[in-house]
Amino acid sequence: MTIENVSENQFREIIRRHFTPGRAISSSEYLRGREAKLRQIDRAFNSEGKHIFVHGDRGVGKTSLARTAAFIHSSSERAPATIECEKHVTAYQLLRDIAVKCVPAADFANQTNTKKTVKAGFPLLSGEVVEEVRRGHIPELKSINDALSVIGYLASINAKKPVIVIDEFDVIADDVTRHTFASFIKHVSDQEVGIRFIVCGIGDSLDEMIGAHQSTGRYLMPIPLERLPHDARWEIISSAASEMGVVIDDNSLIRTGQVSDGFPYYVHLIGEKLFWALSDDDEPVKQSSPDHFEVALREASTEAEPSLKNAYERATQKYTNDYQQVLWAVADDSSMRRQVKDIYDSYKRLMDRHYRDKEVMDLTKFYNRMNALKTERHGSIIRTTGAGWFEFRENRLRGYVRLVAQRHGVDLEPEHHLGARLHTPFLDYRANKEGR
Repeated sequence: MTIENVSENQFREIIRRHFTPGRAISSSEYLRGREAKLRQIDRAFNSEGKHIFVHGDRGVGKTSLARTAAFIHSSSERAPATIECEKHVTAYQLLRDIAVKCVPAADFANQTNTKKTVKAGFPLLSGEVVEEVRRGHIPELKSINDALSVIGYLASINAKKPVIVIDEFDVIADDVTRHTFASFIKHVSDQEVGIRFIVCGIGDSLDEMIGAHQSTGRYLMPIPLERLPHDARWEIISSAASEMGVVIDDNSLIRTGQVSDGFPYYVHLIGEKLFWALSDDDEPVKQSSPDHFEVALREASTEAEPSLKNAYERATQKYTNDYQQVLWAVADDSSMRRQVKDIYDSYKRLMDRHYRDKEVMDLTKFYNRMNALKTERHGSIIRTTGAGWFEFRENRLRGYVRLVAQRHGVDLEPEHHLGARLHTPFLDYRANKEGR
């Protein structure tokens, strides 16, 4: 341990708090760049009957936003509940899971008057069923009315309105299940059931996840979640550095932001590895160096999610090794969706800068490589979205491609459209940090 004035235990505790590549964040103190979204959720919850639908790319931080908001708006007696959706769950299995999560802590439930009057339009439970439900014995639910009765009663005996996070809603395969849940939320709002939902799913819109359901937009506030802005990417690392009393060099901050592509997972993964590289240095460290960053990249690419590594290797480990350069060219821009000619221009630039000793494919051969990467044999890692337009089948794969390119010493363009103003956001960030 060679970071000055920081003990081994202090170092480990700081790293543990600031970098969480293995789990979602649940504290606003460490959720960077999402202040405006938390404010939106807060104001929506101030409106009776409003629930939240967070949607966006996989890995963009939907669960972290949802869990953090749920902690903010939940009772202090218990942590907010999260329900992980499954592909073949039925609507009433899902609603029963919600009921189970609404059962209050035993000591609080025992203090609650069983004859409490509930202001609601749903049918009330019989005394016998109430006693069973209070003990957490949830009956089989066969209709929305059943669900409203049980969940409505449980919500009424909680100290504060329960906040339930419904995560990965998009994995539910059955449209009927999705529509039934949407109908349930409508009745929850109309009948003043004291419960609030934050639903998360991969997709571009509310209709894509739930389908066109009458009045759904009235009850579910859609919150699209974009990739992290640049200053939030840098702040994740700088905040930990400040607590340790070390300086992360500007180049490492900029490159981390570029490689991450705005996905929090990569910032946390690279940042964690960067600080471990500092701690492994033989000499006392006050500031990071490019060598520390190279170690972090190598370790991060080795430890990245197996699904990302497997997808990359399936796409590129063929009898010819030029598929790597093709994928790097696809990721060589801030745009998610690109024309094949622009991608080919990126390829030629990369080859001229880093591989002058290798043959450059002509456009026809390059186009054939692009089409091959769309096939199952290559894991369908990219796809077409129109004549000559390509994108990664999952945007989070872009981040892994950029990570591997950096590990090979290949710098991809972070913001093609900014041109000479490439580092202006970072200069603005540094000036704000220094109070200039």
